[in-house]
Amino acid sequence: MAQKPFRITLSIGEVVGDYSILKLIGRGGYGDIYKVREIHSKTNYAMKIEEIENERQGLLQEKEVIQRLNSKCFPQIIEYGENYVNRYLVQELCGPSFSAMRKFLPDGHFSLSTVLRIGIEMLKAIRKLHNAGYIHRDIKPSNFLIRPNKKHPVALIDFGLCYQYKDFETGQYIDYESTLEKKSDNQYLTYEDFDQRRYVGTPRYMSLNAHGGKEPGRVDDLYSWFYSLIEIFRGCLPWARFVNIEDIKEVKMRIDGTILAQGMPHQMTSIFRVIRRMNLEDDPDYDLITSFLVDAMKSIGAKWDDPYEWEVMDISSISSIPFMYDPNDVSKKIPENLPEPVLPSVEVSNNIPEILPRQISEGKFQSKETGQIQCQITEQRTRRRSYNENNEDVEMVVQQSKNYNYYTNRRGSTKRPLNIPRF
Repeated sequence: MAQKPFRITLSIGEVVGDYSILKLIGRGGYGDIYKVREIHSKTNYAMKIEEIENERQGLLQEKEVIQRLNSKCFPQIIEYGENYVNRYLVQELCGPSFSAMRKFLPDGHFSLSTVLRIGIEMLKAIRKLHNAGYIHRDIKPSNFLIRPNKKHPVALIDFGLCYQYKDFETGQYIDYESTLEKKSDNQYLTYEDFDQRRYVGTPRYMSLNAHGGKEPGRVDDLYSWFYSLIEIFRGCLPWARFVNIEDIKEVKMRIDGTILAQGMPHQMTSIFRVIRRMNLEDDPDYDLITSFLVDAMKSIGAKWDDPYEWEVMDISSISSIPFMYDPNDVSKKIPENLPEPVLPSVEVSNNIPEILPRQISEGKFQSKETGQIQCQITEQRTRRRSYNENNEDVEMVVQQSKNYNYYTNRRGSTKRPLNIPRF
């Protein structure tokens, strides 16, 4: 894993523009994030800083993206500036990320009620980003921050890897290959030197399409969103133990939505099927996916006014802002314009074959992406399904094997075990 480049950390009390540094709150691949205080108003903000010598103008791109979005689903911009050393972007100061909050929780995961509700809020932010003409390409729990706001509890951040897929004036789709070759004044809006860095995003959450370094689509953000929900509910993803990006890809290829969503409402499996059906250029049916989540809430008796974990816990040790709610605020947490519930016949349709190996004996099978895979199985694993006249799952019997050992024999590599974890 590549190490982050060395950067000089600013000292507490150092002044940048009209802002005094209070503390370092985060480090990224291209810059640092500080909690700062405006000298005159004494108001606290977040300040992102990158070195002026950095040719990849990530902060300038981030400023333009957020300004174009102009939505409370994203941090509000206060000021952008430059000096002889740094570029800096001052933003609204939010609370901890979902990733930091999950690790703070005693059990290491959120409740199902919280996951379903913030899943809707996360999807709403992704939808606004897509509608504005951008694909995020790095959707993950650490890029969603918590706010002490009932109507807007979530903020999507970090637009340094954003890809503009649609022309703002014409609304036409931009040819991806041309963005890799074109050098213009707006070069910072494209992903430069793409061939030198095959993968864009965080391997743990990226789609199989992103693993292949292919043209990004809105569906790739939805895969990352789905994986994020699984992680914050379970506490980890089944490929979390792997470091090698090809191993991560292999496990993703073997585990389908039914396995990922075990212990969650069946609507989560339906969501995964919807995402898998999407082609690169397809407009995601956000309303359909949202309706699955709303229906899942009803199935477990979750209510919009259920307290979030951060509302009932002292999180001052991980939060840069106090989480105090106005006792006179009677506004509800229910998002506006929720879609109608989905029809059962739509929800349960399943025309996509499983990709998890099943009903196979000890031996070998072939994969186009990874070459020959040897699978050693200690027990037989079977899956049986029956359906009623509405094509609904009415029974599923799974006999789980005790141990799977996968060995890759890719050209140029030695035989090595790939132990896929079981939930």
